[in-house]
Formats: sequence, structure tokens, C-alpha cells
Amino acid sequence: MSPLMAEMFPDLLDQMGGQRGSATVMSQRMMLGNRYRIDPVTGRMGQTAESSGQLTRSVFNDLYQDGKLADMNGITAGQLGTMYDEMTRRGMIEGPSTSTRAQTLVASKDMLMQDPGGLEKAAMRQNVTLPANLNDLGTEELDKLKLDPAIEGRLRAFDAERVKRSLKSYVDAVGAVRDIFGDMGRPNAPMAELIKALEAMTQNGVGKLDPGRLSMMVRTTSELAKQSGMTIDQAMAMQQHAASRAEQLGVEPIHAIQAAQGGMAWGSAFRAQGGAATPAWGRMSADQMTQLDTNLRVQAAASEQAQRLAVMMRVRDRIGGFEQGSTAEAMSNAIMMGQTEFLDPKTEQMQSTLMGGGEFSDIMQGAKGRNGQNLSLDEGTLSDMMNQRFTNEEYIEKHGIIGQVRRQQTQDINEWLGLRYSESVSQRLRAAG
Repeated sequence: MSPLMAEMFPDLLDQMGGQRGSATVMSQRMMLGNRYRIDPVTGRMGQTAESSGQLTRSVFNDLYQDGKLADMNGITAGQLGTMYDEMTRRGMIEGPSTSTRAQTLVASKDMLMQDPGGLEKAAMRQNVTLPANLNDLGTEELDKLKLDPAIEGRLRAFDAERVKRSLKSYVDAVGAVRDIFGDMGRPNAPMAELIKALEAMTQNGVGKLDPGRLSMMVRTTSELAKQSGMTIDQAMAMQQHAASRAEQLGVEPIHAIQAAQGGMAWGSAFRAQGGAATPAWGRMSADQMTQLDTNLRVQAAASEQAQRLAVMMRVRDRIGGFEQGSTAEAMSNAIMMGQTEFLDPKTEQMQSTLMGGGEFSDIMQGAKGRNGQNLSLDEGTLSDMMNQRFTNEEYIEKHGIIGQVRRQQTQDINEWLGLRYSESVSQRLRAAG
């Protein structure tokens, strides 16, 4: 009866399964996705019925145990099956990183450690003589061992673990999107629509960012939209406008997320403080001011200042930190904490992270690693790193540099205006004799 209902009324059968959902519906939907995955035993495209069956049983028995239901964020087994299918079509489910023969060797070594007698029996069944060192197994022996049921089971178990890791990593992110749909009166929105919404809300960040960060981004955008009195559709429209602006400036559209979030937070503060309370000719509305702040944040992502800060954090992350008590360490710590000023240990004076190329170059060329090692960061190396803008953008996004540069824009503009004003006054004085 269940297979028939799973075919005709899958959602109803899944709902009848309660908090767990239906294993039958999950199995049916996962088999759809398995058409696009490599079989862990045969190494061919499209999994066999045996591989699909063991995979679905392992996923259901592990993820839907009594003590683990809360970790699924209300996503039922049937919905997880659809999620698996959608993620498989997008290449988001982890697959084997080595060949089937290499996986067979790993399974044989694993079996030797846990069940040496079972490995010997498997070798006897397949007429394989085991060498003293399993690394000496030839391709023919590995191909024979792969056909033994005991080895097949381990190969499929490896694949099931990879699948469970992939699914669990995205459960929270998908659950965050589903909560938003629930607030909009659609708690049972199709999983395919949820995945598409996740891609839209993260500017196709799925596959670029850690799934945990995706979940945080979605929830932050939702909460800021509520706080600023916007609907989620209005927030997405503003984010899309920021993404278009980012593409025009030649930076990744994913920066639009932080830009829109910062803009909504700024707009909320503008409204709370009555920024538009006093009438004035040409004054922008609160919505216009919010969009203006968002645009300025996108421009911050494309600025040279953001590139400088990103280069510093890029070096810090790769070498594990700067020498303790150095200017580079103090400045990078300030960037990590979202601060725009730091106490320079050399001068014992507060210094802004907003600086020119020459000053930044001096700090970096004098920087040393955590253990005092010379980093060999000459002017040419720093210039090359500054030009690697696409690589630097990862660190701009990772360390929230957009917000810091946005707060420094007023200082930067004032310095620029002061310089222009000084030049204009000097020219007039010279002209006057």
C-alpha cells in the first residue's frame, strides 16, 4: 500500500509519518537523484538498486533516530529525499574523490583493522591471495575484491557517510528558508522552491560559502527586514539592486548580501532616530537613504581600501598570524574585531586602519610571522597581491571588511575635500600675488 500511496499521494503519506515522515517517500525521491550519481561499487553513472537501497536505509536509520530528530529542523524524510534530489542535480552532494579501485583498497585496509578474518574470507571467496602489504594488491585483485559482498557493503557505507555529511550541512540553511516561507503563510512550500530561494537569498552563494554561514545570512536578512519594517520581497529587491551595482563595479554579487544587511540596519536606525522628521527641500525619504547606504557599501567592496585590508587578512590567515607586539598584528586584530582604529605598539598612538598605499606598504614590508620569520613581502609582491582582486574578495566577504570601509568613507571624503580646498586656496593666493 505504501509504494502505491508514495506514487499517487507522496506528500500525504509523508505527513502521515509524523515528525519523521515516510521512509518510502524518501527512498522514492532519493532514487531519482541517484540517476545522476556514480555507483560506489560499479563506478558507473547511475546507482544500482542495491546501492540505492543501502543508501536510503542508512540515511533514514541514522538521521531519523529518536535522539536526532531535533537536528533535522522539522524536515521530514520525504522532504529530505527531495532535498537530496535537488542537491544532486546541482552537484552539491559529496562524491568519491578517488577511483573505485582506490576506494576498494581503502575498504580492504579498513576491514583488515576491524575484521581481519572477514577480509581473509572475502579474499578466499574471490580467489585472491592477500599480500603482506595491501598496497601491493594489483588492479586485477582489487577488481575481484570489489565484487565480494563484504567489500561492496563497505564501499556503499563510505558513500552513505559522504551523503549524510552533505545533507546535514545544508539542513539548517534550508530550514531557515522554510521558516521564512512559514512566516509568509506557506509552511509546506515545495523543497525545490526552498532551494531556489536559498540560492536567490545568498546570491548563488551555495557552493561558494560554508553552509553554516549561508544559514546565518538567511536568518540575518530575515530579522533585519522585520526590524526595518520591510517585507522579505522588498529586502530581496534591495539586495538584487545591490548585486547589479556590484556587477557594474566588477566585484562579486555575493557582496550584495552584506551590503543590503548593513543598509537595512542603517535604515532602521535612521527611522528610529527620526532622520526625516525635519522637512527640507530635496530631502531623501527613508527608503532612498537606505538604498543610498547600501550602494555606498557596495562601492566600499570595490575600493582600494578594502583591497588593502583584505591583503593583510589574506597574509595573516595563510601564515597563522603576525609577530606578537607588531604593528601588523595590532592592525589585523582591529580588522578582525571590526574596528577602524588600533593602538600602534611602536608609537603608542591610536592609528586609523584607513591609510594610503605607501603607509600600508611600509607596515607589510616590516611585518614578520608569528614565530618571527621574515615574510619577504617586498613592494612588487604586495603590488601583485593588490592586483589579485578576485582572490582578495574572499577575504573582504569573510572578515566583513565592507562595514569597516563604509564607516571610514566620511573620513576619506573629508580628507579628500580638505586637500582639494587647500589646493584651491593656494591657487587663488598665488594668482593674487
